[in-house]
Amino acid sequence: MSIQKKAMELGIEIGKSQEFKAARRAEESLGTEDDLRGHMGEMQALQDQAMGIRSRGNQVPEEMVKKMEGLQMKIEANTKYQQFIATQTNLQKVMESVNKTIGEGMEKGLDKKIITL
Repeated sequence: MSIQKKAMELGIEIGKSQEFKAARRAEESLGTEDDLRGHMGEMQALQDQAMGIRSRGNQVPEEMVKKMEGLQMKIEANTKYQQFIATQTNLQKVMESVNKTIGEGMEKGLDKKIITL
């Protein structure tokens, strides 16, 4: 069986996992929160502006920093956002475990002798 085929099978199994499904549902539920989407969009715009300011060697104005902190507090207080973060954390743990297991398998593969005729 090819590596690509096994990778596809692994992807399918991950897609069936409760962690992946929960993360997908949480991500979709963020789209129903107009206030949250607005805050996140505004935060992204401010972060982009701040990065531009810093890249020019300037300091981000305190007023902008305070506005970003306020938006961050509003975003983090949202229940659906909290659920999203929790499900992403759980999925990340699964993926770390999968990657660790793949790495262990790769190390074992180094020990196997390939017989060619």
